[in-house]
Amino acid sequence: MGCREIAFPDGLRNLISLKHIHYDQQRSQPIELRHLISLQTLPMFFVRGIEFHLDALECLNELGGELRICNLQSVRDREEARKANLQLKTKLCKVIFEWSEFSNDTCEEVLEGLQPHSGLQSLIVWNYGGEKLPSWMSRPVHGSNIGSLLLDNLMELELNSCINCKSLPPLGRLQSLKLLALRNMGKVKRIGNEFYCDGSSQCEIEVFPALKTFILRQMKNLEEWTATTAATMFPCLEELLVSDCPLLESVPLTGGCLSLKKLWVEDCSKLSRIGDGLATSTVLEELTIVKCADLFSIPNLNGFSALRSVYVSDCGRLGIVPIAGICSSLEEFCISECKDLSEIGGGLFTSTCLKELKLSGCANLSSIPDLEGFSFLRNLDISECSKLEIVPIRGRCSSLQKLHISSCRKLSKIGDGLSTSTNLEELKLSDCPNLSSIPDLEGFFFLRNLDISECNKLEIVPIRGRCSSLEKLHIFSCQNLSKIGDGLSTSSCLKELKLSGCANLSSIPDLEGFSFLRNLDISKCSKLEIVPIRGRCSSLEKLHISSCQNLSKIGDGLLTSSCPIELKLCGCANLSSIPDLEGFSFLRNLDISECSKLEIVPGRGRCSSLEKLHIFSCQNLSKIGDWLSTSTYLIELKLSGCANLSSIPDLEGFFVLQNLDISECNKLEIVPIRGRCLSLQKLHISSCQNLSKTGDWLSTSTYLEELKLSDCPNLSSIPDLEGFSFLRNLYISECSKLEIVPIRGRCSSLQKFHISSCRKLSKIGDGLSTSTILEELKLSDCPNLSSIPDLEGFLLELSATNSKVQQKACRARIETCGRNKEEK
Repeated sequence: MGCREIAFPDGLRNLISLKHIHYDQQRSQPIELRHLISLQTLPMFFVRGIEFHLDALECLNELGGELRICNLQSVRDREEARKANLQLKTKLCKVIFEWSEFSNDTCEEVLEGLQPHSGLQSLIVWNYGGEKLPSWMSRPVHGSNIGSLLLDNLMELELNSCINCKSLPPLGRLQSLKLLALRNMGKVKRIGNEFYCDGSSQCEIEVFPALKTFILRQMKNLEEWTATTAATMFPCLEELLVSDCPLLESVPLTGGCLSLKKLWVEDCSKLSRIGDGLATSTVLEELTIVKCADLFSIPNLNGFSALRSVYVSDCGRLGIVPIAGICSSLEEFCISECKDLSEIGGGLFTSTCLKELKLSGCANLSSIPDLEGFSFLRNLDISECSKLEIVPIRGRCSSLQKLHISSCRKLSKIGDGLSTSTNLEELKLSDCPNLSSIPDLEGFFFLRNLDISECNKLEIVPIRGRCSSLEKLHIFSCQNLSKIGDGLSTSSCLKELKLSGCANLSSIPDLEGFSFLRNLDISKCSKLEIVPIRGRCSSLEKLHISSCQNLSKIGDGLLTSSCPIELKLCGCANLSSIPDLEGFSFLRNLDISECSKLEIVPGRGRCSSLEKLHIFSCQNLSKIGDWLSTSTYLIELKLSGCANLSSIPDLEGFFVLQNLDISECNKLEIVPIRGRCLSLQKLHISSCQNLSKTGDWLSTSTYLEELKLSDCPNLSSIPDLEGFSFLRNLYISECSKLEIVPIRGRCSSLQKFHISSCRKLSKIGDGLSTSTILEELKLSDCPNLSSIPDLEGFLLELSATNSKVQQKACRARIETCGRNKEEK
């Protein structure tokens, strides 16, 4: 099996005692099958050409088990089909007839000729193109008009993609049939008496007497399905699945379906009714109704003591889910997207074995039955029920593990019984703007995740204590929240604390001994004055504080947090100091911005892992601690808008520094590049009014790719640029004291060179002549520049304005560069 290149050997016809043969594709089928008269196993037979007519099966009467006959469109007529001699193959249990393309020219005759033996147990038909099914499906034994049918031993029948078939035979008379599946029979419009018996008014006492599973799927034009009034229907039926029948208006369950365990109805948009007989199917275990937009009611569910699961979704007109009582085994109850649903039957309160209750998108639902004594309930999830005012947890829901409530905009109360649900592991409340309080959370030893957002009226998160397993606390956009219960201080297993958009929150409980806390993120808490890190928060990896305008202090306990990886402070206008950054050997990212009162970024050393340092818009910052000099693994240093910063620590031995960007630091006089910054790729300095010098050791940064100097009016010189073989872009502007751009040579990768508004510039180093791949040279407003070096190579654009460089000289130089694009 599956050996695509292996063929059966020649002389196979001589193996007349061969009993079993297997192959899984058409090209592997041996030519000499007809001679293997002892063959017992032949899983499939492909009709093809002269060699593989059905008469190849004629003498193989020992075949048993399953036989699949494919490519039946290649069979000419009934006579050729009869040559398969299926009536004599009495050991076959299962037969599959398969057409690979739809055709109704001869297929009716062919299927008529493929009559199987009367003991067949399973029959499957695929892609049959005829308008009617063969007579042998409903033919009595020995041609009589009464008594047993030819297929009375049939246990499974599947008709798949018989798209031209307009009617069904009286399959209800098959005494042994246990599974019936009708799929994609697009021309069948009604199922009535002719389906149950022979179309007359006299039906058997029972129809489909043994049927356990009935599947109707993709019956696109099925409009009417009626019950027979003269007999009991489906007395043994256990599973009924109806799917994708968009025109079907009713499912005719009568009182005879006493064995029904599973009812699944899906994608029947015009279905308005399920037969009242469902009310008698009290052994039902699973009820699923999905996407039945016109369904406005379902029968009462009363005394359904075996019912375990109810799932109803996208039934927009359904008004009531009528659980009337004694559904004592119900474990899952899920209702979603039922816009008109206004009531859930009060019998739900008797379903004390319920494990999961989910309600979603039921905009008209204003109340639900009391939840009391639901000792097995583990998951309660309610969302988008905009009229719901109370979640009536009354008590004794001792197994509740997850409670999620979201987008219930009228919800004002959660029952006090929640306080008894001390096994709760996860509590999430979101977008409940009318919720002003929640029950006390005390002794919730298993609570791991508490997430509250967009509950604008909520004033207190009442963590009273003994929530010792709490790992995540997230509170977002609760405008009126003023307090978090002091019991939070006992939650020493907390790993993540995030607070955002709590404008009225002025304090939080002390954070001391939180040895597992890894992530502390506080933002948009404008009244918060202190982040009380008291100590022993030894695992803290990320501290983010932003847009806390009144924050004046971060607890000194931060000093004990030797593991921080990332520290970000942003928009804390009142923060004047932060704890020393000493011994933060794991700190990789330090980002401080818009902290206008901050004067010092303190530290005494050993921030040896720091990779990124960003400081923006800290107007009063005057000093960065000498610890920076020890951060030799720094990759990126950006300073901007620090008007009071007059110096920065020496940058020496910063072997991996790649990006140095300094702007709007008006008091800064020197950028102290002392040497061994061998990996520097980008150096940007702009709007530093007092800058007079960049360290001479810049000359050693020969891997520099981009150098930008802008608006540094006091800068009179820059280090020599020699051997900068990776430098591609050089931009200098508004450096009014700069006299020379000292390009000494070997800047072989330079592509763009722009100089503007350097009014004292008189010379560009002759080394520019070695930049033979230069594409753009732009000179503007350099009135003292009288000449430029010879340019030979690939210059595409030369622009010189407002300088003493004569136009004639420019033109002469352009003529030597054959690929120029523009001359000005």
